[in-house]
Amino acid sequence: MKYTTGEEMQLGDTVQLGSSGAGIVVGIIEAGSFSKGYPAEDWAYLSTGALILTQEIGLIHYLESDEELRLIERKK
Repeated sequence: MKYTTGEEMQLGDTVQLGSSGAGIVVGIIEAGSFSKGYPAEDWAYLSTGALILTQEIGLIHYLESDEELRLIERKK
């Protein structure tokens, strides 16, 4: 999955979710990449998108990237 800027999304990225706050990318479904605590088999029913964990809302499944989903910082 890519951001609207064309950059590839990576696990651990800190992202801005428009006015809804910020979150951390914990799963990239089509790549089969998931952070510890988010086993792939739990998300096998989803075919595309990304999982983003926020403090304000909790876990969000984004089907596709949009202009409100912006990279703030890469995990170091």
